[in-house]
Amino acid sequence: MSFLDINNKNNDLTKNQAYQNVPLICPRCHIYMKKIHKNGITIDFCTKCRGIWLDDKEVENLIKL
Repeated sequence: MSFLDINNKNNDLTKNQAYQNVPLICPRCHIYMKKIHKNGITIDFCTKCRGIWLDDKEVENLIKL
Protein backbone atom coordinates (compact mmCIF):
# COMPACT_ATOMS: atom_id res chain seq x y z
CA MET A 1 0.00 0.00 0.00
CA SER A 2 1.40 3.37 -0.95
CA PHE A 3 1.04 6.78 0.64
CA LEU A 4 -1.42 7.72 -2.12
CA ASP A 5 -3.66 4.76 -1.28
CA ILE A 6 -3.75 5.74 2.39
CA ASN A 7 -4.35 9.38 1.51
CA ASN A 8 -7.26 8.47 -0.81
CA LYS A 9 -8.85 6.29 1.87
CA ASN A 10 -8.65 9.17 4.34
CA ASN A 11 -10.24 11.51 1.79
CA ASP A 12 -13.08 9.03 1.16
CA LEU A 13 -13.73 8.73 4.88
CA THR A 14 -13.83 12.50 5.23
CA LYS A 15 -16.21 12.82 2.27
CA ASN A 16 -18.51 10.14 3.69
CA GLN A 17 -18.55 11.82 7.09
CA ALA A 18 -19.23 15.21 5.52
CA TYR A 19 -22.11 13.77 3.45
CA GLN A 20 -23.93 12.70 6.59
CA ASN A 21 -24.42 16.36 7.58
CA VAL A 22 -25.23 17.86 4.18
CA PRO A 23 -28.87 17.77 3.06
CA LEU A 24 -29.48 16.62 -0.50
CA ILE A 25 -31.73 18.49 -2.90
CA CYS A 26 -34.62 16.50 -4.36
CA PRO A 27 -34.03 16.08 -8.12
CA ARG A 28 -37.77 16.34 -8.73
CA CYS A 29 -38.91 19.20 -6.46
CA HIS A 30 -35.61 21.05 -6.00
CA ILE A 31 -36.09 21.41 -2.24
CA TYR A 32 -33.90 20.13 0.59
CA MET A 33 -34.56 16.55 1.60
CA LYS A 34 -34.90 15.44 5.21
CA LYS A 35 -32.50 12.81 6.58
CA ILE A 36 -34.00 9.90 8.50
CA HIS A 37 -31.73 7.49 10.40
CA LYS A 38 -33.16 4.00 11.03
CA ASN A 39 -31.24 0.84 11.95
CA GLY A 40 -27.93 2.32 10.81
CA ILE A 41 -29.36 3.35 7.43
CA THR A 42 -29.63 6.98 6.32
CA ILE A 43 -32.64 7.67 4.12
CA ASP A 44 -32.95 11.02 2.36
CA PHE A 45 -36.67 11.82 2.12
CA CYS A 46 -38.49 14.58 0.22
CA THR A 47 -41.39 15.94 2.25
CA LYS A 48 -43.09 17.33 -0.87
CA CYS A 49 -43.12 14.43 -3.37
CA ARG A 50 -42.30 11.74 -0.76
CA GLY A 51 -39.42 10.43 -2.88
CA ILE A 52 -36.46 8.72 -1.21
CA TRP A 53 -32.76 8.48 -1.97
CA LEU A 54 -30.56 5.58 -0.84
CA ASP A 55 -26.87 4.99 -1.47
CA ASP A 56 -25.75 1.57 -2.73
CA LYS A 57 -24.60 0.38 0.72
CA GLU A 58 -27.86 1.60 2.24
CA VAL A 59 -29.88 -0.44 -0.27
CA GLU A 60 -27.84 -3.56 0.57
CA ASN A 61 -28.32 -3.01 4.30
CA LEU A 62 -32.05 -2.41 3.87
CA ILE A 63 -32.44 -5.67 1.95
CA LYS A 64 -30.69 -7.54 4.77
CA LEU A 65 -33.28 -6.37 7.34
